[in-house]
Amino acid sequence: MDKVKLSFDFLITMIFTLLLAACGGNGGDFSSDASLVSLTLSSGELDQVFQSSQLEYTATVGFLAASTTVTPTVEESNATVKVNGTAVISGNPSESIFLGQGDTVITVMVTAEDGVTTRIYTITVTRQSASSFAQQAYIKASNTGIDDHFGSVALSGDTLAVGAFLEDSAATGIDGDQADNSAENSGAVYVYQ
Repeated sequence: MDKVKLSFDFLITMIFTLLLAACGGNGGDFSSDASLVSLTLSSGELDQVFQSSQLEYTATVGFLAASTTVTPTVEESNATVKVNGTAVISGNPSESIFLGQGDTVITVMVTAEDGVTTRIYTITVTRQSASSFAQQAYIKASNTGIDDHFGSVALSGDTLAVGAFLEDSAATGIDGDQADNSAENSGAVYVYQ
């Protein structure tokens, strides 16, 4: 009886293997690669350089970034990927993800072609709070006077230049006599760093 059962099991296995091969299968030799080659956000950038072996990432965005999308790209073309439980096509952005103030955790789950092996990447996105976005500084001219009027503004990096087109000071250069208002409506530029 054992020989008959063994022969029957062997026969079923052979038939299954032949049918799978006839249908274009590879006889059960499916890839177990559940890794990503890239992971990007539409709002903000990852704080760490992406590496397929690293599973946890962080990103920081400003208060005005109320949402983001995630674009995961799989290593093995037959692997599947889900962002926060929703299927995404590799190399394409996910649906928009709302970012509340503070931390939002986003999960990216990759399932290998074998249907068993999975890898979960997490991104913790920190969105700036409204209070930290509010006014943080107040600037004014070093020699304020009536009707001097701040006007045009230019910002480059951490340097701010502000024009005061009706400034009356006759001061020239840096640290000139700002109390001398004998040059009516001559204008000035204030530079802040």
